[in-house]
Amino acid sequence: MRRIVLIIGALVAGMALVAANASGDGEGSSGEYLVRAYFDNAGFLVHGEDVRIAGAGVGSVEEVDVSRPGEAVTEDGAEDPGKAVVVMRIEDAGFQDFLTDASCLIRPQSLLGEKYVECDPTQARAPGSEPPPPLEQIPDGDIGAGQYRLPLENNGKAVDLDLINNITREPESQRFRLILNNLGAGLAARGDDLAEVIKRADPALQQTDKVLAVLAEQNRGLAQLAADSDQILTPLAREREHVAGFIRNAAIANEAAAERRDDIALGFQRFPAALNELQLTMV
Repeated sequence: MRRIVLIIGALVAGMALVAANASGDGEGSSGEYLVRAYFDNAGFLVHGEDVRIAGAGVGSVEEVDVSRPGEAVTEDGAEDPGKAVVVMRIEDAGFQDFLTDASCLIRPQSLLGEKYVECDPTQARAPGSEPPPPLEQIPDGDIGAGQYRLPLENNGKAVDLDLINNITREPESQRFRLILNNLGAGLAARGDDLAEVIKRADPALQQTDKVLAVLAEQNRGLAQLAADSDQILTPLAREREHVAGFIRNAAIANEAAAERRDDIALGFQRFPAALNELQLTMV
């Protein structure tokens, strides 16, 4: 009887341990890595579609949903109900390290309307520069707990080909009128929202804004560079004949060195032995 009780107790303890492992955080006991990305629109993206990095498949779309009231959507943690939520399972362990500058773009996979998600785990940066921190993991008690939140500002969606083709269906005389009427009716007093949507629809605009922001931060250094360049170039311009002569003479010297390159190479080969002899002589 006691043996039966011990066996039952061991089974219960084992089941409890399995349940505890199964209910772990967003990475899970099997090392799963779930990225919760927010988009303005995720139309035609469905469960199971590919997630790619540099064209190579690294995972799949786990879930497509809509943001709820109280759910942090933007970079500053503000809520924005009604945005598309795409949960991506990153299966390749080499890419389970998205940083805060990561970005994802929903792209067309075929003319049939199929989609896939193209992601960059981080952006290119200068060698030696400090990398940004990893994505924030959603804490327990919040929607998507355990997943890694990729905010709305980092993501976008490519314009579908059928939308571009739709432009040519109407007579040219009516196209501009339709654009103005629809934009005026749907986006009245929402200029800021329209600007944000346009930026996220075209990643090139996002990168342009980032470049301009960096230049704005470095405007004092750029001004100093321009001033220093003037100071350097002014005497060079004054002595341009001497500079031109130096360049011509350098070209002649290079040609002469090229003609005697075998002798020069032999001299370098003998140089260590000559140094040894000189050292012995000096001692």
